[in-house]
Amino acid sequence: MSSKQYMDELVVPTMLRALSAVNKERPADPIDFLIAYLSKEREKGGDEEAEGAPMDTSGAPVAGEEKSKTDREHRIKWKI
Repeated sequence: MSSKQYMDELVVPTMLRALSAVNKERPADPIDFLIAYLSKEREKGGDEEAEGAPMDTSGAPVAGEEKSKTDREHRIKWKI
């Protein structure tokens, strides 16, 4: 998976939602707000972008679509 694909699929969608929420709410401490927002997103989990692997309607990985070794290593390092 290229860096752009990784960011586009796994990081950017969540960060855009988080930054939009910061802009809408205008909290006094935007960093704490982002920490709380991202923590809630992690707890929700379950969507295929968060999991990093395409899934079919049963929740099974799509044949031939496997996470790259680099992606798995990154997830282990950051415990996600």
